[in-house]
Amino acid sequence: MKKIKILKRMVLILFSFTLLWFLGDNILTISALIFNNDVLHLGHFSYEKTSLPIKIVVIIKLFAFCLFLYGAYFLIKILLIKNITDYYNNNAFNFLNKAGKLIIISNIVAFLLSFSIFFIDIKYYVYFNANSRYLSLLMIVFGLFLIIFSKVLVVGKKIKQENDLTI
Repeated sequence: MKKIKILKRMVLILFSFTLLWFLGDNILTISALIFNNDVLHLGHFSYEKTSLPIKIVVIIKLFAFCLFLYGAYFLIKILLIKNITDYYNNNAFNFLNKAGKLIIISNIVAFLLSFSIFFIDIKYYVYFNANSRYLSLLMIVFGLFLIIFSKVLVVGKKIKQENDLTI
């Protein structure tokens, strides 16, 4: 049980740092593109204002990021369940399923937004993380895995209940 507590702490710390990194990245992107502030000092905002389509894409990206954070919140809630070794806890099933769905939706949006760079000025490429298409696809697979795992646990719980009833 001590090893599980240590692993839980490590996961929580790494997950927190990762979320803070994503949050910082998105704050930089939003402040750069919506407020015409060249936070990366690349010289993109010296003469013109950011166009409306770019601002719309950034707002959609922010929405996708919020969905991802909400999905991550459910994964953290699983780690914070008092008895994490209770595999048949209904909360764990629900949290896995919700996290999987939210991660899938947010990464489908992010994947589709990564193609918007072809319709927007290429100089904003660095602000859109358009090279993260593969990561978005990997996260979609991860979300599907979470949903499948939650369904497997539900079936396992039903089988356990049936076995407990038989003498």
